[in-house]
Amino acid sequence: LGCLSPQYISEHALKFVNMVGDADETFPKHKLYRALGVNLVLCPPLQQHQMEVLNEVWSVVTAIEDPAAYMEVAEVFIEYPVKHCSLADVDRMLGDILAHVANDERSYEALFPQLASVVSKILAHIRDFTALFGLANFMPLIDLFDGEAAVEVARNVLSTFAKYQRPAFDPVIVN
Repeated sequence: LGCLSPQYISEHALKFVNMVGDADETFPKHKLYRALGVNLVLCPPLQQHQMEVLNEVWSVVTAIEDPAAYMEVAEVFIEYPVKHCSLADVDRMLGDILAHVANDERSYEALFPQLASVVSKILAHIRDFTALFGLANFMPLIDLFDGEAAVEVARNVLSTFAKYQRPAFDPVIVN
């Protein structure tokens, strides 16, 4: 997948999704889905295929039990719904991320860099902070962080907010 252009992969996205799904386990599938995601984020499939591609990929990815392998894919694919789908799709993916990483007590701490990357990718593309903070799963994701990781994520959120936000009067946003 790394040798082909993102445009070619985008034009044949459904075929690539099926090929990755049918691949044997000689090469880990989560790495194939990650590579596919990198290309689809750079060059999305036709609009009529975007949700089908996301649903096909995510039906397999959500079954990955290893949180580290799952996050390898989720860290890349979060940018796909952020750029090409709705906020509801972003929220569903965030809920799935939370379900995968927050099920073990504190084991998600090893995934802080990937989780922080997810937050950064969301902040890079969503400018409506009222809608972003209104997502059911965004603040629970932020709440996972503690210590220095929490400081860095909060700094990222606040600097992005300050950079792009108009004056806010919503008490939820202000606080």
